[in-house]
Amino acid sequence: MTEAAPDLPGERRWRRLGLLLAVVMIGATAGILAIVVRNSVLLGRMTTDVAVAQQRATTLHGMQTALLHLRVELADVEHGAPVADAEIQRGLFNRMAATGQGLFPAGSAQAGEIAGIRAAVDRFPWARLERGATPEASLLAAAETMVSQVEVRVQGLYNEQEQVYYTAIERSLKAKRDSQYALGVLVSLVGILSVCWLLVLRRRQGRRLASAYAALLTEVDERRALQDQLSHQAYHDVLTGLPNRALFVQRLEEQMADPGEPPAVLLVDLDGFKTVNDTLGHPAGDELLELVAERLRGCVRGGDTVARLGGDEFAVVVRSSAPGVAEAISRRLIAALREPFLIAGQEVGIGASVGIAHRADQAGANDLLADADIAMYVAKGSGKARFEVFRRDMRDRARRRAQLEQQLARAVDLGEIEVYYQPIVRVTTGRVVAVEALARWRHPVQGLISPAEFIPIAEESGLIREVGREVLRQATRQVQQWRETLPGLERLEVSVNVSVRQLAAGIYAEHVREALADSGMPAEATCVEITETMALEGNETVAAELDRIREQGVALAMDDFGSGYSSVSSLVSLQVQVVKIDKSYLDMDSANNGTLIRATTELGHALGLRVCVEGVETPEQLELLREAGCDSAQGFLLGRPMPADAAREHLLQEARQMVG
Repeated sequence: MTEAAPDLPGERRWRRLGLLLAVVMIGATAGILAIVVRNSVLLGRMTTDVAVAQQRATTLHGMQTALLHLRVELADVEHGAPVADAEIQRGLFNRMAATGQGLFPAGSAQAGEIAGIRAAVDRFPWARLERGATPEASLLAAAETMVSQVEVRVQGLYNEQEQVYYTAIERSLKAKRDSQYALGVLVSLVGILSVCWLLVLRRRQGRRLASAYAALLTEVDERRALQDQLSHQAYHDVLTGLPNRALFVQRLEEQMADPGEPPAVLLVDLDGFKTVNDTLGHPAGDELLELVAERLRGCVRGGDTVARLGGDEFAVVVRSSAPGVAEAISRRLIAALREPFLIAGQEVGIGASVGIAHRADQAGANDLLADADIAMYVAKGSGKARFEVFRRDMRDRARRRAQLEQQLARAVDLGEIEVYYQPIVRVTTGRVVAVEALARWRHPVQGLISPAEFIPIAEESGLIREVGREVLRQATRQVQQWRETLPGLERLEVSVNVSVRQLAAGIYAEHVREALADSGMPAEATCVEITETMALEGNETVAAELDRIREQGVALAMDDFGSGYSSVSSLVSLQVQVVKIDKSYLDMDSANNGTLIRATTELGHALGLRVCVEGVETPEQLELLREAGCDSAQGFLLGRPMPADAAREHLLQEARQMVG
């Protein structure tokens, strides 16, 4: 007998059923995944929209606050308050408005509205308010009316952005819910169809189906992870992984609403970070910020929040502002950041200035953060690498700083920057061989402002480039005039100071060339003094700039040798011709019979350098320099910094003594 034929129609039915299940699974999976992908993209876009809308709303709120303060100041003017306070608030509003305009696309209705608001404020005749001690009541009333009208326009923009913010949040949450629902449906469908397919394909295809099922579940997990990543990026700094400003403000508001212990805010600003960024480059700056974030995390408690607000500014929400808690954390932060960092193969030293603001009568999180910012600037102005606790009187100091920064921007054009000259004498003969040019600011109202106050402002704001250029221009003209008109001073030299930020800009050598060509001052009689030598090393832009200065025949001097970052290796690597020994060396060596000064002078001469000592204040110190073999010296004993007229008389008197 022959065997029975196989049931071919039955096998075909099972194969068709399996194929149908596969098609259904693939189609359903593709459709649901398309929904998930669409919602994921929408969620990412909505997350970005939320962050942008929140930033715009925050800036518009700042504009409202500035306008409110401006209106209050105008009201105070009616009762005899100075107009300058209102002018400061107007300047702050203009800065906020410029920032707000930049947050909207060019040509948008919002950008146009802010531009119109700025134009309305600028068109008002503010100059008439400043002329008299008591402005006209009608003019003040018009100013207050204009400000009120502008407030209404800003309020409208704020309401619009707030609505955009809440709409974006709602859409983001809906997209997230839809994605989660679709993922749930997908998982259920995959499970049901997989069981059916397993029954159809039985053992022969079970292993292949299990792999496909695992791949689908992996895809689901990846989509969920992508959603979590997008949500994380919206509220965290990409570089350091710390909470960003939006999340920081949110957590601070939550702490402020808690009826328990009131919070405190620490605002941390890195001292010297801009120098590292300018000299070693942005990649090195980014690496430094990551290391700083890591150290800050290790200095706070479990419930505190460390955030990066932007640039080199960090902030901490201290969940309890019990006496001494915020101060203790600030000490740990400062000590941790004082330790050197290894960046780009070399040690880099920075510091931190910390402002502390405790919860008091502030209206909201932004006001508490603003108070911490004011305290931080006070800490910077008091020597850096320290902390200050906010006090109400600090607002006046912050207002003065903002006012000085605005006025300093116009000081060069208004001819308010003056040059003072300090004599540099040859140690062996006592004759003046050079003068050091020092910047001074003669304010039309406040008189002579200390360089210790305005130079840091110029450095941080970038105005030091224009101030330094003006000092260089005036000094070369004046000294060349003395060389041509005063007998016996035909070989008088001039020294000018330059900061690392000026060199890093890559245009200082051109400023030197222009000044020498304009004044006729010989390059060989001109010297550029540089400091911050550690920050200068390893930077290609700075190195090229120093080369261009040397190629002109201008000498380079290392200033403040023996303090800060200066080192013997810097004398060689920077190829200077003059070394200026810091006053601290002289003070330390006065009790050691000049051993340290003598050794440093011998080192300088061995390297072919001229040696000048700063800070000579007594005849005994001058005699010590003679015995050590120093070339030149300067200090109060030999002549204080003086304006051009007084310096000319000093030089003329010396010339007469030489002739006599």
